[in-house]
Amino acid sequence: MWSKADWVQLKNLVMEYKDRFMKQCLSRSVETNYNDFKSFVDSVMDACIPTKMTSSRDNMPWFNNTLKRMCKKKQRLFNKAKKTKRAQHWEQYKSFKRDTLKAIRKRRWSYINDVLLLGLDKGDTKPFWRYVRAQRQDNAGVAPLLDNGVLHTDSLSKACILNKQFISVFTREDAGDIPRLQGLGYPNIADLHISTEGVEKLLCNLNVSKAA
Repeated sequence: MWSKADWVQLKNLVMEYKDRFMKQCLSRSVETNYNDFKSFVDSVMDACIPTKMTSSRDNMPWFNNTLKRMCKKKQRLFNKAKKTKRAQHWEQYKSFKRDTLKAIRKRRWSYINDVLLLGLDKGDTKPFWRYVRAQRQDNAGVAPLLDNGVLHTDSLSKACILNKQFISVFTREDAGDIPRLQGLGYPNIADLHISTEGVEKLLCNLNVSKAA
């Protein structure tokens, strides 16, 4: 969970280890230095970066044993074609790969339709929303951002960094040379006045639980 890592402590531990390592590395073998460095990396990650267990198949309840066997067979055909480099084997692999992808898509949509029909018949929408939530990725937010050599992890700093990036790539068009379209004439729209207070009011009234 990189978004919740303690980067300050991690940096301090790395700087302390660097000085200690440089004093001892010349008098030790390459293997000893590697094992020491690897142990330090593992320990500092355990100390500064929190982790959590996730299931690899919770978001694919429709992935049954038949599809698993097809995927394993597809991998075997790929290994065989890569080893022999024969056009015939590559064609067999590509053909079975297309069949596998078609079967996966068909099974997935069949599962989704079954969930929807079950909810309509019984008036229970929980299975559908359970499936939707399972499709979500880890809600880690925006990763830490680097600005002028400094890594920022707080939300305000990351928002300011992204805002500066968007402003830097914004194109200002020449509003003094706008062509007029041919056809029936319509009166021009009056000038639009956008104030900071008005934008802030609209943003504050947004429903944060709705889609962007």
